[in-house]
Amino acid sequence: GKLQIKPKVRLVTVPEFAAEYLGNAQKTKAKNTYENFDRPAVQHFAAWFGRKPLGMVDPETLSKWRDTLLAEFKPNTVRMWLRTLSSAFGYAVEKRYLSENPFKSVRQSTLYPKADDVARYLTHGEIQRLIPALPLNVAKAVYFLLNTGLRHGELLALDWKSIHRPEGLWTMEITRTKTGKSRIVEIPDPAREVLGEPRSDGKVFPWGTRDVVDTALRIAA
Repeated sequence: GKLQIKPKVRLVTVPEFAAEYLGNAQKTKAKNTYENFDRPAVQHFAAWFGRKPLGMVDPETLSKWRDTLLAEFKPNTVRMWLRTLSSAFGYAVEKRYLSENPFKSVRQSTLYPKADDVARYLTHGEIQRLIPALPLNVAKAVYFLLNTGLRHGELLALDWKSIHRPEGLWTMEITRTKTGKSRIVEIPDPAREVLGEPRSDGKVFPWGTRDVVDTALRIAA
């Protein structure tokens, strides 16, 4: 202090940092991301590590926390929570609470548990029960997804301009926002039947928002 030397980092305890980070994440991240990943992962780490300075977190700490998580949760959840904490520590570096992210000193192949292969499919019986349990507009969208294999975001962004309607099989050109790459996807007759009256442009599912579809699916399930 007398020498007027500024410290490289500002001292903060893990619970203090967790509160600040989660406050920021709640404002800047999607609700589902915050609720499913940021809040549970960061709160769990803060409770587990206790009221010690954030700067005391090291690679050994991360390994011990991983082992604690594996005793409670599945490997896929542990992997996601580790990634979430790494992002949180990136924020800590930006705020000068850490001079370096401790995840940088750990090999991912050593720290992250091997992911479980998870089968993601619906049986015909499940589909027959699911579709009638949905509101009609959502049922049409889900039926379209099941018959085309589109991603959720691609469905909600689908515009009539992207749909080609030649004689015979219809197709649609789908462009990924992140990469700019496009691909042609066939629209089989079952999917075509739920599109309604063709238009020259405009959203195919204009009512669609992620919250509407997600909520309807959870209620139906």
